[in-house]
Amino acid sequence: MKQRIFRMKEYLEDVISIKWLAIGVIFYFYGVMLKKEIVKAAYEKKVYFNNWDITLRLLNDMYLIVYFIIPMVLFFR
Repeated sequence: MKQRIFRMKEYLEDVISIKWLAIGVIFYFYGVMLKKEIVKAAYEKKVYFNNWDITLRLLNDMYLIVYFIIPMVLFFR
């Protein structure tokens, strides 16, 4: 039982660490910036947008992947 609690505590310390919180904050603010761009473009073109537009744009953003995600993966490995 103690070993199970120890493993759970170790797992939570690994998952909830300062580096992952910092990365989450960066993703959040970058997502807010992308959302503002999408809203502005939709308003100018007078078209509707939904959450999929924002999600797919964030997941497929070349600059985010090349300049942020790949260096973070290489650095933290």
